[in-house]
Amino acid sequence: MPRLRLPFGAPRPTAWPAWAVALAVLLLGALVPRLTERLDLAAFDLLAPALQAPAQSVVVAIDDASVAALGQWPWSRAQHARLLDRLHEAGAARVAFAVLFAEAADPEGDAAFAAALQRWPGTVLAATPRGDAAGEPDPAVTPAGAVLPLPTLRAPSQIGHVQVPIDADGAVRRLALHAGPDAPRWPALALAALPGATGALPGTPPGTADSGADAGALAPPVLLPRLGEGTAALPSITALQALSDPDLAQRVRGRTVFIGVTATGLDQPLQVPARWREQTLPAVHVHAHAFEALNKGAQITPLSGWRHWLAQAGTVVAVLLLWPLGRSSPHKAVQAGRCVALTLVLPGAASGAWLLASHWVGPGLPMLALLAALWTRLGQRLWWVRRDSRRLAQKSHATLQAIGDAVIVVRPDGRIDHLNPSAQRLARQAAHAGTRLGDVFAFDPPSLQRLQAALALTSDPAHRQPLPEPLCIDTAAGPRALRATLSPMHDRHGRPDGLVLALSDVTEALAATARLAHAACHDALTQLHNRSVLPDRLADALATSAGRLTALLFLDLDRFKRINASLGHRHGDEVLRITAARLRAVCRPGDTVIRWGGDTFVVLMPHLASRDAAAAAARAIVAALGEDIDLDGLRVSSSCSLGIALAPEHATDLETLLALADAAMLLAKAQPGLRWQFCHAAALRWTRDRLSLEADLRRALAHRDFELHLQPQVDTLTGRLVGFEALMRWRRDGSLVMPTDFIGVAEESGLILALGRWALRETAQVIARRQQHGGRPVPVAVNLSALQCLDRTLVPTLSEVLADTGIPPGLLTLEITESAAMQEAAPVHELLGAIHALGVSLALDDFGTGYSSLA
Repeated sequence: MPRLRLPFGAPRPTAWPAWAVALAVLLLGALVPRLTERLDLAAFDLLAPALQAPAQSVVVAIDDASVAALGQWPWSRAQHARLLDRLHEAGAARVAFAVLFAEAADPEGDAAFAAALQRWPGTVLAATPRGDAAGEPDPAVTPAGAVLPLPTLRAPSQIGHVQVPIDADGAVRRLALHAGPDAPRWPALALAALPGATGALPGTPPGTADSGADAGALAPPVLLPRLGEGTAALPSITALQALSDPDLAQRVRGRTVFIGVTATGLDQPLQVPARWREQTLPAVHVHAHAFEALNKGAQITPLSGWRHWLAQAGTVVAVLLLWPLGRSSPHKAVQAGRCVALTLVLPGAASGAWLLASHWVGPGLPMLALLAALWTRLGQRLWWVRRDSRRLAQKSHATLQAIGDAVIVVRPDGRIDHLNPSAQRLARQAAHAGTRLGDVFAFDPPSLQRLQAALALTSDPAHRQPLPEPLCIDTAAGPRALRATLSPMHDRHGRPDGLVLALSDVTEALAATARLAHAACHDALTQLHNRSVLPDRLADALATSAGRLTALLFLDLDRFKRINASLGHRHGDEVLRITAARLRAVCRPGDTVIRWGGDTFVVLMPHLASRDAAAAAARAIVAALGEDIDLDGLRVSSSCSLGIALAPEHATDLETLLALADAAMLLAKAQPGLRWQFCHAAALRWTRDRLSLEADLRRALAHRDFELHLQPQVDTLTGRLVGFEALMRWRRDGSLVMPTDFIGVAEESGLILALGRWALRETAQVIARRQQHGGRPVPVAVNLSALQCLDRTLVPTLSEVLADTGIPPGLLTLEITESAAMQEAAPVHELLGAIHALGVSLALDDFGTGYSSLA
């Protein structure tokens, strides 16, 4: 049978109780056979085959017309003798009287009838194993209670009993083949009437007697097939017709004739079952029907004793073993239907199979046993399901009580039905069933209005409906934000039956989301906007400009790297925070101040009336950022360089405006004393030229496109050559580029270090070649940039160059500018000492133009 899926991994019901109940019912049915008698009889009527024509017997009915014409009943035995002679003369094979000739009549008639029986041996006369003991003693009744024909009639005839077993429903389905007052020794009337009958049906032993209070001793009966349409209308003629019909031979020749009384008041009709209804037939017709069944071998033998019980038990076991096949379907209803079908159909099919073998095993007891087993199984499962349902309800209740979300069950009228402890903690007063949400929870008016509207709409749909916006509520712990989800409930008819309101506290989540959103578009150090907001802000400014200008200011702090290197990043961060505060203070509320990265800032100023307004804003920013900054008692000078691009005058797209403003800023930074600069075509071209120049410098360095020119140094008093100064030239596209055109770009990009190493090695090689050709040794001076003074690889490079070329160190002079020497005093002092230790000469260039300026 189908197995129910139980929650929480509960053990499934075992099968042995169902088997035990089925066995108990089988044993009970064996002890009390009448337990399922009615059900077996109905099943037999439904399943038993029908007996069809042609018939081999004829019924001669002593009906009302015959009694009226031939005289009052009982007739004289001479009349029966006449009838017997008439039938045999017409060619009847055998005649069987379903009439008891037990009482004495007139002597002449009895003698005539006895003479006729002598003439026609094999005639069957009726007897009954048990007579009526009430009334006066009857000489025809034996001491054992049997009713027999008169002694004068017995000798020339055969005896056939007419005792018919009546089933519990009052119908006749069986035939006792043998019966008797003390032992079943007389054949049934139908059996005795068979052609060649000797008193017993071949192949059917009498069996064990079944004594009954009213029936005498009966052998185990056989079951008769149902009446078919042909058998229900057995050939029948009246006694009057039999005596007077000249064509009688056509009706009775070769057939067995059954004579019986059918007149009103003289015969007790018997009920004979059909498939869907019952028929009432005279007793003589029943005997003729039994004769037809026995003659065709269509009788059905019920299994008895242990064979009967074993067949029923086998049916039950087969069905119980087939029950698990019901689990092949995933649907519980289909599984249950298959089990019920097996329980009801298979026993009947087994009974039908036995009928094909001319045996009968009633399906009532197997069906009863299987139904009892099925109910036991279902009851067992129901007990398990109810037990686990209680566990599930307990766990659900415990989960509801322990869950962190507030859960409120709301009735269809909007009142509270139940709420868990988390919901109680949100309430402003003690809540109980029947109160309204607005009276218990302090939602703000907009939230309460949205919640009530959602409650009214959610009573119909059959799915969860989360509210798009959080609800605001005032609690003892302060204002909270709640995310609400409404789930409707329905009764078993599908009608709305309230809903479940789940409230999740999302206050911290919303705060965290706000912090993440702020962090996504703000700089963590300065709390200014970062570059991600600039495209949208520029688009909004251009969309609402209404003919006004939008200025994009790109500014960069001067000497910020020096502050980071000398004072540390902590002070550098403080400088950035102070700069951000000054920018916010000097800008308008509608302006957007952005930290672009490092020490670079961008200011977006929408709705400016003219260029003068942008210039005024630039002057204010430069002035605000030009004030000194106090860093833990140390005053540090501050300044910035600023470039301005205007939209839509210069461009409208962000990328171009940024490039223009950056170019203007670089142009302002490159010109001493100029702090801010409007963007113009020359500035952008200058920036592009510098980028192109840097790229060409890298290629030239890789292809060795540089040349070293020696400028002689002459003593003006004597005119004598005292040395050379090495000058670097760049041959670009066939023409020489002077150092003033590319040294600044080289220093800014860091390429000056590679150029300086090339100049040192090339100078040393020139000195070495001069010595090889016998030239007078004179020193050659090479200029060092400020970046080279901070390069820790300079001294190892000098050592390598001197070792590779083998020149005297004194022939190489390094010139350092006064401003470079004073920029980082300690590192430069250490560098100069290391160079002097190598024997290389040092010279100070541009003396008097920087820190030692006499001006």
